[in-house]
Amino acid sequence: MGQKWTNKLTNEELELISGTYYPLLKKSAMEKVQAQLVILGEQLQQINLAEALGNVNGYKISRGENYQDLPYIVLDYPKISGEGFKMLCRVVFWWGKYVGLQFFLNQKYFQADELIEQSTEINDLYVLINDQIWNNDINHQSFQLLKTMTKEEKNALKTLPYLKFIQVQPIKKTVDLFEEVAGFYQLVLSLQGLTAQQGS
Repeated sequence: MGQKWTNKLTNEELELISGTYYPLLKKSAMEKVQAQLVILGEQLQQINLAEALGNVNGYKISRGENYQDLPYIVLDYPKISGEGFKMLCRVVFWWGKYVGLQFFLNQKYFQADELIEQSTEINDLYVLINDQIWNNDINHQSFQLLKTMTKEEKNALKTLPYLKFIQVQPIKKTVDLFEEVAGFYQLVLSLQGLTAQQGS
């Protein structure tokens, strides 16, 4: 007697697993996005962070399949290992969602008063309002649009271990997908008063 199928597939699921088109197309798309992030990583390395951070260990790209059930690719500059890092520029490509330009600042090493105030006018800039620094979903209650925050709420940010900003960009044509990334980080670093000049 044959095994009874207890988890019946929908027509869409059956069509999906019956062909190779989708997985191969996805593989190609992810490889192209990752290749573009490699180029972006090389560009970010031209931003001189040595004065602020000392030794800077290049960039790192990682990827996975299951952030809230969706694939993702992450570019970190500079490389980090766990928490305790001083500063991080992180670009997250989140399949079906958006490209998130994230900036982390360890407030043990840097005062962020001016950065918080001067960043208010940056469009679509969200800020983490608790210590869950690995949360990437701006629709979660952990994030708030910076320009909507009161003075008291902004002051509360200064008590957190890390200040974390996220600016989101829609997923659009590849030629435009990451074009504003380097400029965003140069702006944020300059507002913080850190060296953000292009290297030679």
